[in-house]
Amino acid sequence: NAEIYLASPASVAMSAIQGEINPLRAYPGAGPVRRTSVTPSLNQISEGENRKTGGVWDYSDADNLNTDQMFTGKLTYQVKSSDPAAIITHLFAGFDPGFADRVGEGDIIMAGENFGCGSSREHPAVGLAHAGVQAVIVKSVNRIFFRSSVNQGLILIEHRQAVESFRAGDPVSIELQKGIILVNNIEYPFEPLPDKLMDIISKNGLVNWILND
Repeated sequence: NAEIYLASPASVAMSAIQGEINPLRAYPGAGPVRRTSVTPSLNQISEGENRKTGGVWDYSDADNLNTDQMFTGKLTYQVKSSDPAAIITHLFAGFDPGFADRVGEGDIIMAGENFGCGSSREHPAVGLAHAGVQAVIVKSVNRIFFRSSVNQGLILIEHRQAVESFRAGDPVSIELQKGIILVNNIEYPFEPLPDKLMDIISKNGLVNWILND
């Protein structure tokens, strides 16, 4: 008697044809049903473990770092997304207990696959941008989180090779205009960000860009 069902595209198509819920596995030749789950490769940083060296946070071994780990869901309706100072004190509390106290202006975060998956809450992007994080460099990013980052003026760059080459302690810098990431003085080129996107970032987010346009 549910009103909403979660199903694969193939099961939805079969159900539409039959006029009732019919999973694909009920049909000859459909093959086995494969179930997959998304779990973080690194659940949590141990208390007291230092993941920051020279302004660079090493989360390169963390895939599927989700928004609950960045900003717990139970605080979503207690802390407004328009209150960045309050958000910063809780940033990454579910992942790295030492992050909120040590994140600072100009920091760079190196992270793995599917960064920012999970809830669409914008609090993590708000907090990271207002904490002064210079950029987040990832192997891949959840597209909703990428959009939230743009809206807040937070630079987020997908560059698998740069992250995979990074080792803890390596210096990292970014030349946005040239489209270059420097990891341990080795250049990793990327396509420079579009002028309009750079304009949004320079004005600290989409709202400010609209107000000042």
